[in-house]
Amino acid sequence: MRITIGRVTGLALLLVAIHAVLTVIRVGSSWWWQDDLNMLAIVADRPLSVDLVIQDYNGHLQPASWLMAWLVTHFAPFAWWPAVTVQTGLVVATDVALLLLLQRLFGSRPAILVPLAAFCASTVPIAATVWWAAGMQWLPVMLSLALALYFHVGYVDSGRRRDAVGAVAAVAGGLFAFEKALTVVTVIVLVTVLYLVPGPFLRRPWRELRQRPKYWAAQGVLAAGYSTFYLIHSTATDVFIHSSATEAGAAPRPGLVDTLRLGSDLVFQTLLPSILGGPLEWYAGAASGSSWPMAPSLFLHLTWLIGAIVVIGSVMARRGAWRAWLIMGIYLAATVVMLSQARGGFIGPSIGRDVRYSTDLALLAPLCAALAWLPLRVGPAGDEGQVNREKDVIRNWTLARPRVLVAGAAVIVVLFTVGGFISGNRFMDRWTENPGEEYLENVRAGLSASDEPVDMFDQSVPRDIMVADFGDKNHLSHVIKPMAIQPRFVTWSPHVSIADPLGRIRKATVFGTASPLYAPLCGRTELVVPLASDVMDWAWKVKLTYTSNVETPAIITIGTGKIPVVLQPGQHDVFASFVGGGTTVKISGINPDARVCVSSAVVGDLLPMPE
Repeated sequence: MRITIGRVTGLALLLVAIHAVLTVIRVGSSWWWQDDLNMLAIVADRPLSVDLVIQDYNGHLQPASWLMAWLVTHFAPFAWWPAVTVQTGLVVATDVALLLLLQRLFGSRPAILVPLAAFCASTVPIAATVWWAAGMQWLPVMLSLALALYFHVGYVDSGRRRDAVGAVAAVAGGLFAFEKALTVVTVIVLVTVLYLVPGPFLRRPWRELRQRPKYWAAQGVLAAGYSTFYLIHSTATDVFIHSSATEAGAAPRPGLVDTLRLGSDLVFQTLLPSILGGPLEWYAGAASGSSWPMAPSLFLHLTWLIGAIVVIGSVMARRGAWRAWLIMGIYLAATVVMLSQARGGFIGPSIGRDVRYSTDLALLAPLCAALAWLPLRVGPAGDEGQVNREKDVIRNWTLARPRVLVAGAAVIVVLFTVGGFISGNRFMDRWTENPGEEYLENVRAGLSASDEPVDMFDQSVPRDIMVADFGDKNHLSHVIKPMAIQPRFVTWSPHVSIADPLGRIRKATVFGTASPLYAPLCGRTELVVPLASDVMDWAWKVKLTYTSNVETPAIITIGTGKIPVVLQPGQHDVFASFVGGGTTVKISGINPDARVCVSSAVVGDLLPMPE
């Protein structure tokens, strides 16, 4: 049984095509969520500038994200198709780049289908694929890693200048999206020293520097320059330097035990089951569309066994296989330490269960497995120090080896693909519950349907659209900034509307503690309306029903809360928002020529009027 080079490439492209179709379907069923909406709102009223694209976001520098957010907000507000296009393009480009890298390293042998299938079917990158804010960080890092290695290996092997330029450009492109792309340079260095340079290991770095000084100077200047820029413009370093467990409001730095636990969760609960056809099951909180792997116990332990067989088996079967796992171990350790310091302090070790932070490992893990098991076509790093293109993967196999390899590879590819398909669909079952699109469309439709400007008190959006951790950024006034039609966000008004839990704009009233008035209470300069019970200090709304003979200013006071309003002649309502509490509602500052009578005062929550 012989598979030609063309047939292997054809099967590989079939895997890429299947992955592309699944990606379009999955991303197409997603929508803007959480950080996405916050970032769109941040750029909505700002001109495109250098300051905008290099601004810090939670300790990250992400110019690519800001640039795309600005373009979407100003040319296609809340349109999802740009995200579908970009996310799918990044995924497919990474698939193709990995395929080209595998062919450059190992040739078009059937065995390369296994690492390619492991990557295409893996659910590790799924959160970054369907969540725009995460994808604009992590997907370019994966693409940067694959492209940088492809061009770098080609440059070392052939000396072509365009490959050198491509490798540097690939790293720069990754850094334009996310600072984690700095680790790509580390992988390039390790692959070079361990696989591509001849001679004793300790002399290889100096030999390589002497042979290609301009190339390494360019990579070094890029990495050092970006690192300096990051230290100047990012708030992450401020948190790391100044925060401690004793400072008020600061999260404690994770210790060694917490870091090790985070690493254990990342490897054994997240990476292994999610890259070997799993995790099959997911867990998510009540208001979260994003899920964490929750593999069944039997499957979980099976992936641990498979992982041990892959690593230990390669070390026993092939000389030098340890080099691949050294690369994986160093990269994994760097990922765990960075994640622990950046997120572990205020979230805890369980952050290792979040697949977003393992996204780039989904590409590096199968690549390292291939390096451990397959003979290289490039470089002088064969088992005996020389390239041997015909050398068996494992010594002392029978003549049936090709048939066994092809059959085994086919079975593994099918298992990876089927398991990943099932796991990915189960993740999407929860992810597609995002109510944001319907909510904001209802808000837009309600604002558009009104002939007059809509007065609203600011309010939080539902937490499954944006959680309270965003502070005032989860308020409707912030989230809907990209909309062409805006309500008037007020502190008082004769009539107010509210967005209900579905985003429908409805007339509102106040439900709560009312005044026990049997007849209107009248006065000229000031009057005090009693409430039926004490109202605790809190953020409340008040509704006054009154009559006045003339227009007059007034000040509504409840405890320490004071709101200036204007009372209209005739019988009207007035709504006001305040922070305070007490047993009375005082109306003061009335024009001496005015006679105001209050027939009702209600302090409580603003709710939609019954339909």
